[in-house]
Amino acid sequence: MYKKTIIVLSIVMLVLGLFAGSCYGAIRGSSKIVNRTFDFENFTRVEASSAFTVEISRGSTYSVSVTADDNLFEFIRVNELDGVLKIDMLPGYSYFPSALVAR
Repeated sequence: MYKKTIIVLSIVMLVLGLFAGSCYGAIRGSSKIVNRTFDFENFTRVEASSAFTVEISRGSTYSVSVTADDNLFEFIRVNELDGVLKIDMLPGYSYFPSALVAR
């Protein structure tokens, strides 16, 4: 019985250790919402991940803006590669934003 308990506790500790090591921490939004624009053009596709709400509208010019908590912008990645605009968050964190919108 004692040996079984030690094995179960060891497995639980291993799982918890692996989970803790894969996540750097929780980042809460400041509730101070700001909008930032990015200078990208001539992309033909948009890929967004994380919890972004994406709003796409057709226009005569390219425009990329992200609305989010001011303290989250250091974790937001907006890149263009081979005609694909990619919007996501740095991996390894848990995010709790007040707003996360890409236009």
